[in-house]
Amino acid sequence: MSRRGKLEITKDILELCRTPVKKTTIVYGCNLNFKIVKKYLESCFHNGWLVEEKIDRRNLYTTTELGKDFINKFNQFVSTIQF
Repeated sequence: MSRRGKLEITKDILELCRTPVKKTTIVYGCNLNFKIVKKYLESCFHNGWLVEEKIDRRNLYTTTELGKDFINKFNQFVSTIQF
């Protein structure tokens, strides 16, 4: 079993957030802790891959079109690598 790299974790978060989700869903869905998720969310916001919206008094996170483009490019790149 190999460890996930930063880009793979970022891709996992963005995939999970294709539909609006809470931070707790990201933590459990990506098997991370709140401290680590905070760093990844900040990076995703900075790069324009993720937005935070307040819906029904809850903070929800959603992948932007730029984030979806990141997912597609990541998957294309990985598919070209042969192990």
